Amino acid sequence: RLHEMLAFERESGVVEWRRGLLILHSIDEFTKVVLPKYFNTRNFKTFRRQLNYYGFVHVRSFSVNGSTTTALWVNQELADTGSDSISSV
Repeated sequence: RLHEMLAFERESGVVEWRRGLLILHSIDEFTKVVLPKYFNTRNFKTFRRQLNYYGFVHVRSFSVNGSTTTALWVNQELADTGSDSISSV
């Protein structure tokens, strides 16, 4: 499902994939719109557990102008291969 989500939501501005790095540009928007569409839940903690299970590690979260929270997750194995391809997920 992660692969499908990244493929279809790449132009949404909410989620982005870059060489092993998963970027959630707005956790609130992701939780309200994208998460229920692909994972049948609005529970971000459930999604976070799944990322951890598949080897993703939370790198950093930060707010831009205090309005939205951006979160960065990395899968070191995928980052080491340097593949920007979504099919590597």
